[in-house]
Amino acid sequence: MKKTLPRLGAPLLTILFSILLMTYVSSLADPDLGDSAFRLYRTAMLLTSFMALLAFLMDMGKGIRLQSMILSLSVLSSCGCTIQFLLGNIRDHLVYQVLFMAAAALVFLFLAGKCAVSDRLFYLAAAGVVLLLALNYFLGQAPPGGFTTARLWLFVGGVSIQPGEMVKILLIFLGAASYRKWQRCAVSFALCLSSCLILLKLSDMGNAAVIFLILVVQVFYLLDSWKLALLLVTGAFTAFAWLIRHSAYASARLSNWGHAMERPGGVHQQADLLEAILFGGLINGVGADHAGSLKSIYAIDSDMALGALLAVFGAGILFIVLGAYVILIWQAAGNHSVYPFSHLVLVQASMLIFAQVFLNFGGSIDLIPFTGITAPLLSLGGSSMVCFGALTGMCFAAECPILKSADSLARETENVDILSNLLKFGSRYLKAAAYRLKEVICTVLKKDTEN
Repeated sequence: MKKTLPRLGAPLLTILFSILLMTYVSSLADPDLGDSAFRLYRTAMLLTSFMALLAFLMDMGKGIRLQSMILSLSVLSSCGCTIQFLLGNIRDHLVYQVLFMAAAALVFLFLAGKCAVSDRLFYLAAAGVVLLLALNYFLGQAPPGGFTTARLWLFVGGVSIQPGEMVKILLIFLGAASYRKWQRCAVSFALCLSSCLILLKLSDMGNAAVIFLILVVQVFYLLDSWKLALLLVTGAFTAFAWLIRHSAYASARLSNWGHAMERPGGVHQQADLLEAILFGGLINGVGADHAGSLKSIYAIDSDMALGALLAVFGAGILFIVLGAYVILIWQAAGNHSVYPFSHLVLVQASMLIFAQVFLNFGGSIDLIPFTGITAPLLSLGGSSMVCFGALTGMCFAAECPILKSADSLARETENVDILSNLLKFGSRYLKAAAYRLKEVICTVLKKDTEN
């Protein structure tokens, strides 16, 4: 039972997405099937959360496991599809889910088997960060509609791209590739600080805060001296706080903090969401029938997704979702891989998930200043979904033992060829299967001879 249950993850994930697709097609054919679709969504969500919890309990203390990761991601995916279905954005969200899985698969295939990163790849990624920041600074635009003046998007052929989301993933990659390489450490630290400055200038306080936390992780893990790391973090935090204090956009967000119900400056989104949460009584939520009333709240499907989940379903489903996030954070942060690159990828990934979940939920209910950042796999957003898919692929590659070198300590700085390892892995099991088949045939022939 202990070995069999986690292996149900792949079939369960397939069943889940089959249910989502079936109910989506049914709702298109007959709009009256909306309530039935909601019940199927909720059943799939509760089932996957139960399986994820069991897989996590069995894997606790043994490091990260792909089964529990996949099950946790399936819980978040089903919850995201559910809330976007009720808010009327299921079509776009399913497209973004496909992009998420494609990005995860591509990054996994690219990084699986790598114990270290070459200089060429490192500086290519660093150049990508510089290019994205430059494009965002000089060509960034605010979305049409006048809801925000933040110049965080690039519009290319009718498609919007948010470079700040991509910068976070590249910085995690750079930090993981800088272990015991001081020149790379300097480049990674400088790019993190520059990204914070530029994103604050562009009024992207959420991504700036996340990148600052990534910088803190890198400093403490990459520097041998904790005293020097503490000194650098203290100086960086002081500078970051000073910049926020003297940023007009950040100052306005800080001044509005704690006054959401007063609707400062005519901003209604947090007050409207809090009223919906209180109307639902926190425990039961307003229910699916009243979910449509939340559609008029700006960014309810992205920057306030966790708050919307609480308003519609109540605290029970919210605890399930937060539990799925805790599984991902716990497993990633508690992994102690012998590969420094793999370990640092997982630790930074756990910090990113924690920061974005905390900022999204805390900001939506006015617990902390509203920063405007997405919740992984719940919020509507193409750039954020694709980039989180890339991060998931990095985590899968970091934890895939089949493709790693057997002598990990001796080959810590080498790249392992993914194709040759797959062939070796496959040939070993094919030989074992052929030998077993030969034993069976010989046994059968021997019995026939005796008879």
